[in-house]
Amino acid sequence: MTEVRGKRKRTPRKKSSSQQTEAEQLSGFLRSIGYRKANDDSSYGNALEVLKTIFEATGQQHLLELVKLRRLWYREIGGFMASHAQPSRISVEQHFEVDSAFLEKLRIAAPAMDLMQITEDLNGRVYSEWRDFQSALRRRLGRPLKKEEIHLLRRHSQFVPRHAVLHLTVYDGSIAQAVQFEEATYLQRFRELLPELPLGAIRCKVGDLGRTSHDQRGLEEMLSRWQELQPRKIFENCLPDHIHRVNEDQAVLILNCSTASEAKLLRLHPGGPGMLKMIHQAFPDLEELFQQVAYVSSSSKKILAPEDTLPEPSGESLQQTPPLKSGKSRKNPNPSASDKVRVQEIIRRLRESRGEMEPKG
Repeated sequence: MTEVRGKRKRTPRKKSSSQQTEAEQLSGFLRSIGYRKANDDSSYGNALEVLKTIFEATGQQHLLELVKLRRLWYREIGGFMASHAQPSRISVEQHFEVDSAFLEKLRIAAPAMDLMQITEDLNGRVYSEWRDFQSALRRRLGRPLKKEEIHLLRRHSQFVPRHAVLHLTVYDGSIAQAVQFEEATYLQRFRELLPELPLGAIRCKVGDLGRTSHDQRGLEEMLSRWQELQPRKIFENCLPDHIHRVNEDQAVLILNCSTASEAKLLRLHPGGPGMLKMIHQAFPDLEELFQQVAYVSSSSKKILAPEDTLPEPSGESLQQTPPLKSGKSRKNPNPSASDKVRVQEIIRRLRESRGEMEPKG
């Protein structure tokens, strides 16, 4: 309490977190992460800046670019790439170089003689992760690092952003290999779409193949009754091609349309949400199987039947992980002729579909 002219006045209590409004909680969070409002009267600009600040504080600084790419994926990328790969996340690759500036800071701190000598031997080496640097020191020292040594090294080793990495989810090791062969070309295309993103690499991850058979059964159920669905003027111009699973809880039903113009019309009406609702009404058991619908058109100007798609990969190639950039693969150094043919076929399709998306003249 405080006294005012001989009278006691009750000091107002501070609001608890449960009593604070959402605006007050957001303001408190922004202050805690050091956000400062720019001198801009644009409410949209401020909102975008706030979102970017929040994403950066949570380690998701490129989430807005990922959302933008997903929105453009089928329209701007299209073709075989769009229907067989899906952007899952964007990460930032960092690196740390053992250079003269780092060694000088270490000498001033005066660590143990053996640690200083070993670190000097690593001059010029570049590491993308702290644990790799720590392992290199430990192997050469022949002893574990002390707690104070770890703190010292961490304090002076500055990891700086190198470039962004686009992670794609695919469901076939052969597709991952083919995308890697075409990485440079697709990097150029993605940079044109997202000039604000310092994209430097594409990584493919083969998804959970255990769900493939379950998704395939759902696809076969839809195909078996597709001709019965109404209104026919909508369903006669598209056909379920495959189910692309982004992760365990999210999948996209890819509908192949007779022509590119038909795909464009279906995107306008009934659109993705409208078509999704109609399909779920016709197949209520499949509501949890996929949560989105995307339209693509075949280059042959006709609806692809299931037997027109790529030959099914063997069980061996499905389990195969993409090779390293050097082209070496630890699991399968001598891939079979059928695997090589399949990869070449996918590369051909990637190039054909990319050529169709490029502006003419």
